[in-house]
Amino acid sequence: MVFENGRNRLDLITNILTIIVAVVFIAMAVQRYALPAETSLKAPPPGRAITFENFDPTASNRNVLLVMMKGCRFCEESMVFYRSLLEQYRGTGVRFIAVFPPNGEDLDGYLIQYGITGMDVRYSELSGVDVQGTPTIIVTDESGIVTKSWVGKLSKEKRRRSLPS
Repeated sequence: MVFENGRNRLDLITNILTIIVAVVFIAMAVQRYALPAETSLKAPPPGRAITFENFDPTASNRNVLLVMMKGCRFCEESMVFYRSLLEQYRGTGVRFIAVFPPNGEDLDGYLIQYGITGMDVRYSELSGVDVQGTPTIIVTDESGIVTKSWVGKLSKEKRRRSLPS
């Protein structure tokens, strides 16, 4: 009888721990996969001029600004897409510029850890680039005028439509 009672307690504790672990895993999965990555934050509208220190839009007829922040989950999840954009447009005259808020760090190594090389890196306050959140993609012409822009991690459909034309 004592053995039976101890076994019942052990079964009860095991069941409770299993439920707790399952709830934790479900919460992590919902946070990672079910919550929307896109946001209601506004990107700079077409027609707006983008100017910030050390940005010379005349260096290319098409500039793609990838505004991001180290530690931003959606920025890190977008790195594979950014790398594919760089590879697709390498040698076409489209210039890619990573823009980070200034924090005293040299972030070239941060990009390299995601396999991103050959991109200019600039530092600017987000408000200086007219950005409310990260990640943000801004496409400008040679005058620095916005032609397209997006905020947040892009869905597959938006990724297909985000390429500079």
